[in-house]
Amino acid sequence: MRFEKVLAHDFGPFRDRSLDLRPGLNVIYGPNESGKSTWHAALFAGLCGLRRGAGRSAFNEAFAARHRPWDDEQSWRVGSVIVLADGRRVELSHDLANRVDSSARDADLAGRDYSDEILFEGAPDGSRWLGLNRNTFLSTACIRQTQVLGVLEDATSLQQDLQKAASTAGDATAKAALDLIDKFRSEVVGSDRAPTKPLRSTAAMLERATLDLKEAERSQHDYLERLAGIERLSQELSVLTTEEAVTKAILTDQQAADAWARLERVNELAARFREGPPHHSADEETLSNQIATALQKWQTRPRVPALAGESIPELEVRLKGVEEQLVVAHEAGPPRRQRTRALLVAGLGSAAIGGVGLGLVDPPFVGGGLLALAAGLLAGWFFSGSTPQSQTDIQAQLSRLHTERDHIQHLIDDRQSAEVVHEEAVQREQLAVTAIAEAATAIGQPGTDTDHLAEALFSWQKERRKRLDRLALHQVEWDTYQNLLGLQTLDEIDLEAHRLRNEAESAMAGCHPDLIERFGSNGVTGDDLEKLHERSQSIRDEIHTLNGELRQFSGTFRGVPEAEEALEAARQEHARVRELDAVLARTIEFLETAEEEVNRSLAPVLRDTVETWLGTITGGRYTECKVDPESLQVEVRGPGITWRRADLLSHGTREQVYLLLRLALARHLTTPGESCPLILDDVVASFDHERRDAVLDTLHTLSSEVQVVLFTHDIGVADWARSRFNAANDNLTELDRVVS
Repeated sequence: MRFEKVLAHDFGPFRDRSLDLRPGLNVIYGPNESGKSTWHAALFAGLCGLRRGAGRSAFNEAFAARHRPWDDEQSWRVGSVIVLADGRRVELSHDLANRVDSSARDADLAGRDYSDEILFEGAPDGSRWLGLNRNTFLSTACIRQTQVLGVLEDATSLQQDLQKAASTAGDATAKAALDLIDKFRSEVVGSDRAPTKPLRSTAAMLERATLDLKEAERSQHDYLERLAGIERLSQELSVLTTEEAVTKAILTDQQAADAWARLERVNELAARFREGPPHHSADEETLSNQIATALQKWQTRPRVPALAGESIPELEVRLKGVEEQLVVAHEAGPPRRQRTRALLVAGLGSAAIGGVGLGLVDPPFVGGGLLALAAGLLAGWFFSGSTPQSQTDIQAQLSRLHTERDHIQHLIDDRQSAEVVHEEAVQREQLAVTAIAEAATAIGQPGTDTDHLAEALFSWQKERRKRLDRLALHQVEWDTYQNLLGLQTLDEIDLEAHRLRNEAESAMAGCHPDLIERFGSNGVTGDDLEKLHERSQSIRDEIHTLNGELRQFSGTFRGVPEAEEALEAARQEHARVRELDAVLARTIEFLETAEEEVNRSLAPVLRDTVETWLGTITGGRYTECKVDPESLQVEVRGPGITWRRADLLSHGTREQVYLLLRLALARHLTTPGESCPLILDDVVASFDHERRDAVLDTLHTLSSEVQVVLFTHDIGVADWARSRFNAANDNLTELDRVVS
């Protein structure tokens, strides 16, 4: 999120005034009474508005007393235009007087109202888009000069402010734990007026004192053992930290080498494909299909069979002759009944002749007549003996002619089939020849020798396969090129390779060469780094646990001599103190439970953020920090400097650390994906020039991630801004004194 502008419609001394802001660092410079604090408050109210609900609010009353319009208390309006991480531009309008006509509308799309998304305590609150509310935003992102100076008066105010911010975010606080303590004391300990409670029923004071002495002896032993364990673990952690740094440097160097190889390969392929990706010709593909079809026709054409023997007309002439012979043969042979009748007539005629010849004999000789008749019949058969023989010949001739006619008909049928096959073969061959000629013409190969043209087409196909192989190879290289590019440009890949190389060189320079050689010779992987990190973290957790136990001992541990004196001096008093100590130990336990959620999430983030900028703003004097997860006490150290509590350092250093912790808290509480703008009011007022410039440089660097608005009356800050600002991202605004 960032502010585009804040709109003071009716706010304090301003009426219909606005303040434009850039995405980066905005320095608002002006002398006293120029309205800097008013604009600071207007930014807060223009984003968050004020609580609307039943009951009085001390904050609202104090805010109204300070920032209501000077000349018209009926109208009190303020607004802002903000840009969210998702690209939406929203205009917020807050009616602070009546707290009714307040809204959050899209600044670009008419009619879109987002007020329901950010309602908090009855009114729109733009900080809800950050995962905050107007209370946490005020406690984290709106840093006023008085808050910084409060550290000088009371070092514990840092912890109070952080606890307050975490509390408004909804986390557990020490106050909630104290409520549990009161309840616990009432129920478990009781009072002198509660006879049924344990306090009045405590007895056997001497036995308790004796047990306390034994406990003190055991605690002393445990305390010393934990001290030795912390020392041993600290030494092991130091070794692991060094190994982790060396392993990370080697892996970074490997990543840089891979990135550089990728860059060289991408540059090589980029030079090869200056004209773009490999091109596949659609026309050539069509021509290739035509040639393949022509060659397939040529190769699969049937052999044209030779037509041997008589032609169909010749066979038809022969067939006609045979049929005519059949007609003649049929006419030459009479029917069977006529042949029988002729035979009988001839026989009877012969018999008559025989009878006449025998008529000279007397009729009584009948037997002789019969003989004559038989002789006549025989003579008739004899005279007609040639007729049966010629009929047989005729039948034989007819059979032969029929056979010959059928044979000729079969020859005609076979010839017709052969001619059909021959014609089809000729047609297919002609189609193949035509296809070959057309394909050859298409590739610019003239000629009439079909075999020669076919060979030319085969050669063209062979060359095309070679071209396709080359094209496939180029396509593989093009795909490789695209995969190497991914979603990046050549410039981005080049920038990444150089960045990784610089990081690798920096990381390697910070490690001892012997360690790099020893670890590098064995080969390292990301798993090795992860294992080292896990082991280091495990040791840190163990040290943290032991330190927590020691702190617990520091609150409960009693020396053996003291226990012995208490046993002798005042048995009953010692028993009472011991009982109270047990109650306090349980109290601490509840307090730790209540604060655990806050400390577990805040401490590592605060530590990491402070360490990110600590070296810069302290000129390298302090580079590391620790945050106590229970008390949020800060300790820092640097090269050659042992750990020191931040509240014991110079006031300038304390303020610098305080600023970094506030920035860390704002980052920690903000919704992932959003950035919380920082509104700072004269936070560098008490710094010397060197510290001031270091803090300003840090804020300027930080403004590349989050918007920073810095109000100041220091002309040196304005001069610094003039010399360093980027006109596109930063802005210096100079205010005039407000005329009342």
